[in-house]
Amino acid sequence: MDETFNDRFKDSLFTGFIDDSFESETLYQPELLVNRKNLKRRF
Repeated sequence: MDETFNDRFKDSLFTGFIDDSFESETLYQPELLVNRKNLKRRF
């Protein structure tokens, strides 16, 4: 049975890659906001 787009997309959420034909680059690594340690201060 062929995988649908939704199945491939759901699997990519677990692996972190939407299309495995593209190599992961250091230049593009999204930062999760919940892990940000440098919080902005209120004035």
